[in-house]
Amino acid sequence: MFKLSPVALGVSLALAVAAAAVHAQSTTGPQSSQTPYIVPTAPGWEVVSLITVGDSARNVDYRMVGIPDGMGALPGKFAGNGRHVADKAFMTFFLSHELGATQGIPRAHGATGAFVSQWTLHLDSKQIVQGEDLITRVMDWDKLGKRFVDATGATRFGRFCSADLPARTAFFNPATGRGFDGRIYMKGEEAGAEGRAYATIVTGDEKGTTYQLPYLGRFSYENALAHPNAGDKTLVVSLDDSSPGQIYLYIGDKQTSGNPVEQAGLMYGKLYGVRVNNGGANYANDRVRLEASAINGSFDLVDLSDIAALDSGAQMQTQSTARDVTEFARPEDGHWDTRNPKVFYWVTTGRTGATARLYKFTFDSIANPTGGTVEMVLDSASLVGTDGQVARSFDNMVVDGDGNILIQEDPGGSDYIAKTWKFNPVTGAAVQIFENDRKRFLPGAPNFLTRDEENSGVIDVTDIVANANWYEAGRRYYLTNTQAHYSLPGERVQGGQVQMIVSPKAGGMAKGKK
Repeated sequence: MFKLSPVALGVSLALAVAAAAVHAQSTTGPQSSQTPYIVPTAPGWEVVSLITVGDSARNVDYRMVGIPDGMGALPGKFAGNGRHVADKAFMTFFLSHELGATQGIPRAHGATGAFVSQWTLHLDSKQIVQGEDLITRVMDWDKLGKRFVDATGATRFGRFCSADLPARTAFFNPATGRGFDGRIYMKGEEAGAEGRAYATIVTGDEKGTTYQLPYLGRFSYENALAHPNAGDKTLVVSLDDSSPGQIYLYIGDKQTSGNPVEQAGLMYGKLYGVRVNNGGANYANDRVRLEASAINGSFDLVDLSDIAALDSGAQMQTQSTARDVTEFARPEDGHWDTRNPKVFYWVTTGRTGATARLYKFTFDSIANPTGGTVEMVLDSASLVGTDGQVARSFDNMVVDGDGNILIQEDPGGSDYIAKTWKFNPVTGAAVQIFENDRKRFLPGAPNFLTRDEENSGVIDVTDIVANANWYEAGRRYYLTNTQAHYSLPGERVQGGQVQMIVSPKAGGMAKGKK
């Protein structure tokens, strides 16, 4: 029997995908040296590459470096003195780089390792006109002295992963005047049990200052996501990207004095672990200790508020296990629902014998949360891509302004091509909308880079780009990026690219089917 070689098969599939994705479009932006690392696989979707590792911003000699991950964005640009300028012709976006603590070159905060870059995009031209490091000062927590100490130049960050730039109201209540009236970029170290959470001040007098957040605990952070509007309370859901991994809820109180993170309610609060009850007949004593299969049931919150006094993340893990905090198969990214303030969606990447899953928490209250319900709403085993392969390894995600969920995959060094999915939680419809370029990520292909790629960082920027001359009402616009895990010398470390992706018009094609 005649059989296609892997390369020929990949090319055939690529042609089939191209034929299926009629009216889809891929373009190269003016600041990118490379065509997009992802290609549309559903009608009406578009992608433009904005900048690729090694490329510089137009007006400065500042290069993009590797392992891009979490992102955040806000309208406008920043003046030379660091002040935010509300100019609707521009968008500023922030990009976490998942470098190990010893990788790369010393950054603006004086140390090697993970950092956050800041980029200014001129909307009409899609030119990146400015780039610089965001973090310039580091304030670590002295547990014994119970105070912040300046650790600039001494602290090396390890592997910043997903990120969150929540709404202004996440940390400020305009009705009462309590909180920090500015923007804060949240992220943590996915660096094992001793990973730390950090908050970087984006606007105001302390722009660029990065504070450790000891009251959120220490573990292998995927993300720390603040509720966008919890009044005088501050709520942050954090996800431990381990197996087993836990999910934690921090609850703090906004203040009218102190440094920015104290005002924001990110200090001196309480930490709770999610403990699932009534998870089904397979779980002993009605407690779900370990995710062995899909979990559906109720949960309560276990008080872990003494964790700031612990000496290590390993102690926190021991304490969480002893208190029956539920252990999941590698919790990854999450996002608060844009339509229902009580709902939080999140994904697991799974492990051997456990598929990737999308879960939904519905909290009983945001003003005074004590628990709620948990529901598995999507299993990777139910999704088959355009290449006939079953979906796997959910990683990053976003809930967009229409309530739809985009999920990105990290297959982790295999011949499987990473994909991006769009899921409608109301109808249950799902569709594959992108996959990585087979000419770059399939072994033996003509422009092969690596078989170890992942897509990450996806955020909805529709409202920010609404004044661009190419904006079309009824479409959704997102920023996202690709990690290409092949080595590069010097500051670049690895490959990668930032893209803008665009949906079809609402009511058009690519709705998917259940």
